[in-house]
Formats: sequence, structure tokens, C-alpha cells
Amino acid sequence: GKQTQPVVAPDAGGGGGTVVAPANELAPIEHPSQMMPRDTSVLVVGSSITRAAEVFERDRLVKAFGPQYTSIRSIITGTLGYDLLDPSQWREVGLDPDGPAGLAVSDLVSGRVVLFATVANRTKVVELVRRVAGKAEVEIVEQSYGPNASVLRAKGEGGGAVVLRDQWVALVLDDDNQ
Repeated sequence: GKQTQPVVAPDAGGGGGTVVAPANELAPIEHPSQMMPRDTSVLVVGSSITRAAEVFERDRLVKAFGPQYTSIRSIITGTLGYDLLDPSQWREVGLDPDGPAGLAVSDLVSGRVVLFATVANRTKVVELVRRVAGKAEVEIVEQSYGPNASVLRAKGEGGGAVVLRDQWVALVLDDDNQ
């Protein structure tokens, strides 16, 4: 089909422009492995963050490591506004605590890590990314690949990205990320 050239849309007050990609849409995916680069070395998929909290006895660990948990929670809450170590707070940021989540290492040499989770509310996820970036005074640019696929990244060179694809969100962390 006919492809259009990428066009930067004006910023509607959302903290960054939207780039409209070529008209070709990406095929739907069923598993997070389908989002990972071909050179992925490690992929760990858990049934859910809720189940992980049960298996690792989160409540017992929180009590046993109270001061350490309080310290880590204050850092996470200060950055994100929510404690993502607590599955009950995942829906507040648009994530599904009962859907698959995990991590991947796409290249052991470069240290590129990908954290991924199941999306419950795409709008809330994008709002979180923009809010966190805004606190860091980073402008976010969104590139769309159809209605169910987009990439959010800092304007300019380098850094990681947030990939939204169907029911998945992936945070790509490069070793030079802040």
C-alpha cells in the first residue's frame, strides 16, 4: 500500500508531539516475546505480579525488611507517584496486576534490559510516562504504528523507550539510561 512520510503533529499540551508513522500497521501480538529483539538472551515471563507477590511472600518480606522497603518505596513513590512493588497500586497507573509481566535482557554485552507488563488502561500508562518525564524536564515524543502500537521516547538521541503494543507495555532501559 501507499506509505506516507512521518509527520510531527503539534503538541496539544501533552508534553510532547506525536509522530504519525507510515500507514502500514503492525500485526497483533499474543506474547511479549514477539516484541523483543532477535538477539534477546534472556526472557522471564511470570503469570502476574500478584502471583509473584504471593510466591515471594511479599507481606512477610515487607515486615522483615521494613526500613529497607520504606526507603525503596519512598524512592519509587517519589519518582512515579505510586509504589509499583505493591500489586494493589498497579491499576492506578494503568497496569494489570493479574496479567503476565516479566523482564528480558536483549544483549548481555550492552546491558539492555526490558521490563514488561500487561496494560489495563493505555491512557493511564501514557499519562504516567509523560508525568515522570515532565518531572525530569524531558520532552517525550510518541511515534504511532497504528491504533495499538506506539513508542514513547525522550526527544533527541539515546536513552530508552516505552513501547506500547496491543495489551503489552515494555520499558527498554539502555545501560546509559538515567
